[in-house]
Amino acid sequence: MERIDPELLQLQKESRKNFAEKWNIQYYEKQLLKYFTQLIDENKKRAIRYTENLCNVQKMEEEQGYKYIQSPTSATIVEFHPKQESKIIALPYFRAGASAGTGIFILGNEAEDEIELPALPEYEAADFAIDVNGDSMEPDFSNEDIALVQRDAEMYVGDIGVFIVNGDAFIKELGEKELISKNKEYKNIPIRENDNVVCMGKVIGKVIY
Repeated sequence: MERIDPELLQLQKESRKNFAEKWNIQYYEKQLLKYFTQLIDENKKRAIRYTENLCNVQKMEEEQGYKYIQSPTSATIVEFHPKQESKIIALPYFRAGASAGTGIFILGNEAEDEIELPALPEYEAADFAIDVNGDSMEPDFSNEDIALVQRDAEMYVGDIGVFIVNGDAFIKELGEKELISKNKEYKNIPIRENDNVVCMGKVIGKVIY
Protein backbone atom coordinates (compact mmCIF):
# COMPACT_ATOMS: atom_id res chain seq x y z
CA MET A 1 0.00 0.00 0.00
CA GLU A 2 1.43 3.38 -1.01
CA ARG A 3 2.30 5.66 1.89
CA ILE A 4 0.75 9.15 1.83
CA ASP A 5 3.13 11.99 2.58
CA PRO A 6 1.58 14.08 5.44
CA GLU A 7 3.20 17.27 4.17
CA LEU A 8 1.80 16.73 0.70
CA LEU A 9 -1.64 16.04 2.17
CA GLN A 10 -1.47 19.30 4.14
CA LEU A 11 -0.45 21.24 1.04
CA GLN A 12 -3.39 19.77 -0.86
CA LYS A 13 -5.79 20.81 1.92
CA GLU A 14 -4.41 24.36 1.99
CA SER A 15 -4.58 24.55 -1.80
CA ARG A 16 -8.26 23.51 -1.77
CA LYS A 17 -8.99 26.02 0.99
CA ASN A 18 -7.28 28.86 -0.89
CA PHE A 19 -9.14 27.96 -4.04
CA ALA A 20 -12.48 27.97 -2.22
CA GLU A 21 -11.77 31.34 -0.62
CA LYS A 22 -10.66 32.81 -3.92
CA TRP A 23 -13.72 31.43 -5.70
CA ASN A 24 -15.97 32.85 -2.97
CA ILE A 25 -14.46 36.32 -3.31
CA GLN A 26 -14.70 36.19 -7.08
CA TYR A 27 -18.36 35.19 -6.83
CA TYR A 28 -19.24 38.18 -4.66
CA GLU A 29 -17.22 40.53 -6.84
CA LYS A 30 -19.05 39.30 -9.93
CA GLN A 31 -22.41 39.73 -8.23
CA LEU A 32 -21.56 43.27 -7.17
CA LEU A 33 -20.32 44.20 -10.64
CA LYS A 34 -23.34 42.60 -12.25
CA TYR A 35 -25.74 44.92 -10.41
CA PHE A 36 -23.43 47.93 -10.17
CA THR A 37 -23.10 48.21 -13.95
CA GLN A 38 -26.88 48.42 -14.26
CA LEU A 39 -27.10 51.54 -12.06
CA ILE A 40 -27.30 55.10 -13.30
CA ASP A 41 -24.43 57.38 -12.25
CA GLU A 42 -26.30 58.90 -9.31
CA ASN A 43 -27.18 55.50 -7.88
CA LYS A 44 -23.60 54.32 -8.41
CA LYS A 45 -22.47 57.19 -6.18
CA ARG A 46 -25.04 56.13 -3.58
CA ALA A 47 -23.84 52.54 -3.74
CA ILE A 48 -20.25 53.66 -3.17
CA ARG A 49 -21.25 55.83 -0.20
CA TYR A 50 -23.29 52.98 1.25
CA THR A 51 -20.36 50.57 0.87
CA GLU A 52 -18.07 53.08 2.58
CA ASN A 53 -20.57 53.34 5.43
CA LEU A 54 -20.65 49.57 5.80
CA CYS A 55 -16.85 49.50 6.02
CA ASN A 56 -16.94 52.19 8.71
CA VAL A 57 -19.62 50.25 10.57
CA GLN A 58 -17.58 47.07 10.45
CA LYS A 59 -14.53 48.90 11.78
CA MET A 60 -16.62 50.48 14.57
CA GLU A 61 -18.08 47.12 15.55
CA GLU A 62 -14.65 45.52 15.72
CA GLU A 63 -13.03 48.33 17.70
CA GLN A 64 -15.76 49.47 20.07
CA GLY A 65 -18.30 46.66 20.30
CA TYR A 66 -21.08 48.60 18.59
CA LYS A 67 -23.80 47.25 16.39
CA TYR A 68 -25.21 48.76 13.19
CA ILE A 69 -28.86 49.62 12.69
CA GLN A 70 -29.90 50.82 9.26
CA SER A 71 -32.04 53.90 9.27
CA PRO A 72 -35.57 53.13 7.99
CA THR A 73 -35.63 56.47 6.18
CA SER A 74 -32.40 56.34 4.21
CA ALA A 75 -30.03 53.69 2.97
CA THR A 76 -27.13 56.14 3.34
CA ILE A 77 -27.63 56.98 7.02
CA VAL A 78 -25.89 54.86 9.60
CA GLU A 79 -26.99 54.88 13.23
CA PHE A 80 -24.81 53.46 15.99
CA HIS A 81 -26.25 51.83 19.08
CA PRO A 82 -24.33 50.17 21.91
CA LYS A 83 -24.60 46.40 21.82
CA GLN A 84 -26.98 45.10 24.46
CA GLU A 85 -25.41 42.86 27.03
CA SER A 86 -27.37 39.87 28.14
CA LYS A 87 -29.13 40.94 31.35
CA ILE A 88 -31.34 39.06 33.74
CA ILE A 89 -34.31 40.32 35.74
CA ALA A 90 -35.95 38.61 38.72
CA LEU A 91 -39.74 38.72 39.15
CA PRO A 92 -41.76 37.63 42.18
CA TYR A 93 -43.14 34.21 41.32
CA PHE A 94 -46.34 32.69 42.68
CA ARG A 95 -45.79 28.97 42.25
CA ALA A 96 -49.13 28.10 43.83
CA GLY A 97 -50.70 29.62 40.79
CA ALA A 98 -54.11 30.75 39.75
CA SER A 99 -56.72 28.46 38.32
CA ALA A 100 -57.59 28.38 34.66
CA GLY A 101 -60.21 25.88 35.64
CA THR A 102 -62.40 25.46 38.71
CA GLY A 103 -60.70 27.92 41.04
CA ILE A 104 -59.35 25.56 43.66
CA PHE A 105 -56.08 27.40 44.16
CA ILE A 106 -55.62 30.18 46.71
CA LEU A 107 -53.22 33.04 45.97
CA GLY A 108 -51.24 34.24 48.98
CA ASN A 109 -50.22 37.84 49.60
CA GLU A 110 -46.49 37.25 49.15
CA ALA A 111 -44.70 35.49 46.34
CA GLU A 112 -42.86 32.43 47.59
CA ASP A 113 -40.13 32.52 44.99
CA GLU A 114 -38.48 34.48 42.19
CA ILE A 115 -38.10 33.62 38.54
CA GLU A 116 -35.13 34.83 36.52
CA LEU A 117 -35.87 35.95 32.98
CA PRO A 118 -34.01 37.72 30.18
CA ALA A 119 -34.36 41.50 30.39
CA LEU A 120 -36.76 41.73 27.43
CA PRO A 121 -39.31 44.58 27.27
CA GLU A 122 -42.27 42.20 27.55
CA TYR A 123 -40.81 40.70 30.73
CA GLU A 124 -39.66 43.99 32.25
CA ALA A 125 -43.22 45.35 32.00
CA ALA A 126 -44.50 42.67 34.39
CA ASP A 127 -44.67 43.03 38.18
CA PHE A 128 -44.93 39.33 38.97
CA ALA A 129 -45.27 35.89 37.42
CA ILE A 130 -47.76 33.19 38.30
CA ASP A 131 -48.35 29.57 37.38
CA VAL A 132 -51.40 28.69 35.31
CA ASN A 133 -53.31 25.66 36.55
CA GLY A 134 -55.88 24.16 34.21
CA ASP A 135 -56.88 24.62 30.59
CA SER A 136 -59.93 26.86 30.73
CA MET A 137 -58.03 29.68 29.02
CA GLU A 138 -56.75 27.67 26.08
CA PRO A 139 -55.59 28.39 23.47
CA ASP A 140 -54.16 31.58 25.00
CA PHE A 141 -52.87 29.96 28.20
CA SER A 142 -52.29 26.27 28.85
CA ASN A 143 -51.78 24.28 32.02
CA GLU A 144 -48.32 24.93 33.54
CA ASP A 145 -47.78 28.12 31.55
CA ILE A 146 -46.26 30.99 33.52
CA ALA A 147 -48.35 34.14 33.14
CA LEU A 148 -46.87 37.63 33.40
CA VAL A 149 -48.93 40.13 35.34
CA GLN A 150 -48.87 43.93 35.58
CA ARG A 151 -50.28 44.89 38.94
CA ASP A 152 -51.63 48.42 38.43
CA ALA A 153 -52.67 48.29 34.78
CA GLU A 154 -56.18 49.47 33.93
CA MET A 155 -58.57 46.65 33.14
CA TYR A 156 -61.19 46.81 30.43
CA VAL A 157 -63.78 44.33 29.22
CA GLY A 158 -61.94 41.80 27.10
CA ASP A 159 -58.69 42.01 29.07
CA ILE A 160 -57.31 38.94 30.84
CA GLY A 161 -56.48 39.29 34.51
CA VAL A 162 -55.83 37.48 37.76
CA PHE A 163 -58.97 37.67 39.88
CA ILE A 164 -59.60 36.59 43.46
CA VAL A 165 -63.24 35.54 43.76
CA ASN A 166 -64.32 34.69 47.31
CA GLY A 167 -60.79 33.56 48.13
CA ASP A 168 -60.12 31.54 44.96
CA ALA A 169 -57.71 32.76 42.30
CA PHE A 170 -58.58 32.66 38.60
CA ILE A 171 -57.01 33.72 35.35
CA LYS A 172 -59.97 34.82 33.27
CA GLU A 173 -61.14 37.34 30.71
CA LEU A 174 -63.08 40.25 32.15
CA GLY A 175 -66.69 40.37 30.98
CA GLU A 176 -69.56 42.73 31.76
CA LYS A 177 -70.87 40.80 34.77
CA GLU A 178 -68.81 37.64 34.58
CA LEU A 179 -65.35 36.21 34.18
CA ILE A 180 -65.02 34.46 30.86
CA SER A 181 -63.26 31.19 30.02
CA LYS A 182 -61.68 31.01 26.57
CA ASN A 183 -62.15 27.25 26.50
CA LYS A 184 -65.85 26.74 25.80
CA GLU A 185 -65.81 23.45 27.72
CA TYR A 186 -65.72 25.56 30.89
CA LYS A 187 -68.54 27.73 32.16
CA ASN A 188 -68.05 31.43 32.74
CA ILE A 189 -68.03 32.64 36.35
CA PRO A 190 -70.91 35.01 37.09
CA ILE A 191 -70.13 37.96 39.35
CA ARG A 192 -72.93 38.47 41.87
CA GLU A 193 -73.60 41.44 44.08
CA ASN A 194 -72.39 39.77 47.27
CA ASP A 195 -69.24 38.23 45.77
CA ASN A 196 -65.87 39.43 47.02
CA VAL A 197 -63.88 40.07 43.84
CA VAL A 198 -60.40 41.57 43.68
CA CYS A 199 -58.29 42.01 40.55
CA MET A 200 -54.64 41.32 41.30
CA GLY A 201 -53.47 42.61 37.93
CA LYS A 202 -53.66 42.42 34.17
CA VAL A 203 -52.10 39.44 32.39
CA ILE A 204 -49.83 40.94 29.74
CA GLY A 205 -48.24 37.78 28.40
CA LYS A 206 -46.48 34.58 29.35
CA VAL A 207 -42.98 33.24 29.64
CA ILE A 208 -41.76 31.78 26.36
CA TYR A 209 -39.07 29.12 26.54
